[in-house]
Amino acid sequence: MYRGTSGFLRDLYREGFRVPTEEEEVADQRRKKARTGRGIFFLECLRLAQRLCSSSPALATSMAKLAQGELVLPGYRRRAQDLAEQAKAVTTHSKLEHLTTLLVSMEDRAVVFSEHLPTVDLIEKRVKELGRPAIAFTGSLNRLERHRALTRFKKEPKGVLVSTRAGTEGLNLQFCHQLVNYELPWNPMVVEQRIGRVHRFGQQREVELHNYAANGTVESHILRLLHTKIRLFELVVGELDLILERMGDEDGESFAGLLGDLWLGAESDAAFEKKVEELGDRVVTERTAALADEERSSAIAAADAAGRLKAEFATLTVPARLRLGYGTVLLQLAPGVESTRSQLGISVSEVLEMLSMGPVVEPAGMHADYGPICRVLGLTTRGREIWMVAQVDRLPLALVEIGGDPEAPLAP
Repeated sequence: MYRGTSGFLRDLYREGFRVPTEEEEVADQRRKKARTGRGIFFLECLRLAQRLCSSSPALATSMAKLAQGELVLPGYRRRAQDLAEQAKAVTTHSKLEHLTTLLVSMEDRAVVFSEHLPTVDLIEKRVKELGRPAIAFTGSLNRLERHRALTRFKKEPKGVLVSTRAGTEGLNLQFCHQLVNYELPWNPMVVEQRIGRVHRFGQQREVELHNYAANGTVESHILRLLHTKIRLFELVVGELDLILERMGDEDGESFAGLLGDLWLGAESDAAFEKKVEELGDRVVTERTAALADEERSSAIAAADAAGRLKAEFATLTVPARLRLGYGTVLLQLAPGVESTRSQLGISVSEVLEMLSMGPVVEPAGMHADYGPICRVLGLTTRGREIWMVAQVDRLPLALVEIGGDPEAPLAP
């Protein structure tokens, strides 16, 4: 089924698009569609490629829908319907069997991520068959339903949260330390966001991350790209942003589109593997350059800030002293401060932003090592609360503690 569908999708991408008539194009323009018919067609091909490695129910659903659509030529609609029927006939799922084995051996809660609703339903059904509580978390849930789902997950010691992308942002799941990527998103930013739900400040146990990829398929190449080239599972907070920004991609969606274009446009999996290697080499180059640029920029900015801090120390407010001193030799960091900031996922830019927005400053008593200290409490523009305890009466300054919300509050 994989080989047949791969060949079909590549043929479809090259020559299966039905060019709309002039009247249809005019009608589209009147409706002010955000994407052209060709753009929608590419996204559909990309989605099918991703569903191919997710589950046969997910693939069958999309193929049947494609067969009824009007974006592709009639001959391809017939092929799509045949593949939909073939996918429906597949009842054995290797990933599901591996997940079953994992859940049987695991006593703890787990989060299982999948991008596709038919796959979520498949996983949810299997979890229930194992006698474990299955909690689906999808974009169709309203705010109250999401709250109830998360409350139930927290109460169930053997609960399994089966989530779509709806669960990748804004959730604090530090009470869980088992995470399964049932299939890997082609956007590395989404993978990082998933990990950040459980690997965060307050996590008391080592996080176990299980990435499923079918051997010999497109997603096995993507896993290798994420693991050995981007080194996604080794990056600290903020490094992936630097790499993607340098590649002209702020949110990773262009990266996913590039992978889709490479796979759909390749003559074979071997040709795609070669293209992925070339892309991986480019990522390595950009990664090295991005980190070097950041280091140079930080050094220059730190030198300028330190000079001003020395010259204007007596006239500066407490937040201004901390803002200028941060990242320079004029601000000493107490043991554990940087690791706490990293675990909380607080970026340096957020700290500087909070310090520039008029935080509250209040005395915090005496410290055995640093003398008189104060507490600085403020918000970022997104409403995230950050606080610092520091010695600010003399140089060098000392940052004794840092803390705050694990994340900005959800928008109402």
